[in-house]
Amino acid sequence: MPIQAVIEKLEELNVLHQKLLDMGQLKKTVLVNNQVNELALFVSQESKLLKRVAETEAEWRNAIVAFLKDSGLKPDPSFTVTDIIKLVYNVEDRRRLTDAHQALMRTIGQLKDSNALNQELIEQSLAFINHSMDLYMGDPGQDATYQNPAQATANYSDKRRMFDTRG
Repeated sequence: MPIQAVIEKLEELNVLHQKLLDMGQLKKTVLVNNQVNELALFVSQESKLLKRVAETEAEWRNAIVAFLKDSGLKPDPSFTVTDIIKLVYNVEDRRRLTDAHQALMRTIGQLKDSNALNQELIEQSLAFINHSMDLYMGDPGQDATYQNPAQATANYSDKRRMFDTRG
């Protein structure tokens, strides 16, 4: 029965997304601890998982097409999982399909949250690196030529006030 294939592919997609979520948690730890080499390893593993997700999603879509054809319907890309649930008459199959769909949606929601947090951590890390480089390299507009010592002192005190100010 083709609906079984649809359910199995949804469950497999949930497992793969769960692995991505677990990897996202590990990436968060690596980002917080500034372990760049480990981060590169996770990104490589994540790419392989994403490729497998894309393959499984294609298999899931093929299972949906087979189910719709078996049901005497013309496959339509506008069909949603909710529409397909309505076409399933077997109570147990409908429950399994609904549960698999809800589990996948929960996992995807958690994955989005995890990715947003990791993105924020990466942006903060890059901002810190840029700020550190700016401090080490000095003002990029500053010339390497002679400058009036009175102006140099004024610029130094302005920069110092930026750090000495309390908010």
